[in-house]
Amino acid sequence: MPETAGERDRLERLAPDYDAKIDFDRFALDAFGVMLRSKVQGANVLDLGCSTGTTAEAIVDVVGTLDMVDGSEHYIEIARSRVGRANVRLYTALIEEYEPDRRYDHVLCSHILEHVVDPVAMLKQIRGWLAPGGRIWAYVPNARSIHRRVGVKIGAAESIYELSERDHMIGHRRVYDPDSFSKDIAAAGLRHGPLQGFLIKPFPSSVMTGIDERLIRGLLEVGAELPEISSDIYYECFE
Repeated sequence: MPETAGERDRLERLAPDYDAKIDFDRFALDAFGVMLRSKVQGANVLDLGCSTGTTAEAIVDVVGTLDMVDGSEHYIEIARSRVGRANVRLYTALIEEYEPDRRYDHVLCSHILEHVVDPVAMLKQIRGWLAPGGRIWAYVPNARSIHRRVGVKIGAAESIYELSERDHMIGHRRVYDPDSFSKDIAAAGLRHGPLQGFLIKPFPSSVMTGIDERLIRGLLEVGAELPEISSDIYYECFE
């Protein structure tokens, strides 16, 4: 379909400009992976929009099987070099096109819903891939993050929901807050647990880069305590 081809071309244009392994995003994504380790031991796991494999690296040695899907061949080849194991299968496909041959105990939907055309339709699709008792781990940037609030105060943005230059660079179509995130999950026929978060981020990534990692660890812990204003938020979703 023309729109599918357009999405694939869009991903390939964006992919060379972003690698979570070296971007500031890695700190929150690494924390997300560490959190998941105790949840996914021995399970069949699907990592959607796996990008370059940052989250997969944290869990590949504890899962039963790990299927990884991304619409960018550029990302899949990098991910293959990082997490290629006997229990891993990698697929170059848009999520909308993916046709799994198994059901999953856990589906990782990390930094996906802010990118896609129809996030509710995608969540409904993913819901159909769950094994009984399965979980979807839906993870997005948070519009209410401190750095977005500061941006409005200094006139760099008119609204916390305004897409920044960085948002456009990495292909975001929207910025969620906890309420809009919860609303889309419910619209897909899913329930979720309490709001969870990572990282208090007072400044944009370009300013945060190079900050002492001990300080970053402290900001990660405070973000977990104050998810409403953390940089990244997630819900554990289930039927």
